[in-house]
Amino acid sequence: MNKYIEYLENDGVIAFPTETVYELGALLNSKEGINKLYKFKKMPNNIPLSIYCKDLDQVRTVTNLSLNEFNVFKNLMMKFLPGPITILLKKADYIDSSICLNDKVLIRIPSCGSTEYLLNKINSPIVCTTANKYQYVCSTNENHVIKDLGHNEIKIMKKKKNDFQIGIESTIIDIDFKNNIINILRPGFITKNMIHSILNKSDFRIIEKYDELNFICRIKKGFTNKVKENTSVIDFGLEYLNDDNHYYTLSENNNNIDAMYNFYEIIRSADEDDNKDILINYKKSENQLNFVLYNKLKKIIFYTNKYSLNKILR
Repeated sequence: MNKYIEYLENDGVIAFPTETVYELGALLNSKEGINKLYKFKKMPNNIPLSIYCKDLDQVRTVTNLSLNEFNVFKNLMMKFLPGPITILLKKADYIDSSICLNDKVLIRIPSCGSTEYLLNKINSPIVCTTANKYQYVCSTNENHVIKDLGHNEIKIMKKKKNDFQIGIESTIIDIDFKNNIINILRPGFITKNMIHSILNKSDFRIIEKYDELNFICRIKKGFTNKVKENTSVIDFGLEYLNDDNHYYTLSENNNNIDAMYNFYEIIRSADEDDNKDILINYKKSENQLNFVLYNKLKKIIFYTNKYSLNKILR
């Protein structure tokens, strides 16, 4: 761990596992390191970044909340923190506006063991972005990071056996303290129903604004709604099971949690095999975890080919 800390303290960038996906990080006080995050991803420098904190006390140092707002935030979120949720909060005055969304900053307190240990050891917030090519599929292991970004200038932490991983990005919410509203900006493992369950008798209500941050993900291949030659199949269950080595299933047992864990690995594998098109068999249901994956597939399909969901998803 010390070599990663020393690298960060010398304006370096590291890639590290979290309970969601792999992240690319630099120290909050390292302007050079933060610039490298944009450079290595080839990402426009107006894209907001997240700040990873070790605990609620550290969150207070990077935000500008009144005591009442902080207590409301703490009481609302204590069930989910640390965990796979990102909260948009008013930034502290010293936080560079270039990494923020308007006057707010994206805050995460991760629950992955390796990341928690790193944050406690270095005792500084880390500025982060997902460790993948800009507008491409997220990385869930060190091999993805190496393939997308190389490793000459990035030190990559290996995932440990006890580092639990969900496999998709965190839920993002924006807390509007003035109007008592929780805006869900990106769906994730923490679902609307889970957030609703913590509100109890509070005056807060939930609004869903999934396109607010306009997350884009493109892949190289096209999509089809017909099983034909030169087609890779991504299944949910075993409906299209065949002996082709270009057959993938998100979950043999139609389990959405398993599908989340396998999601980006399978999307990458199908995108990199030697077939021309991809067929995806994933039906929409009332299950909220299903909605999360359906939403991500929708973005991948739309931004890759401008296809409608009805034409592609079976």
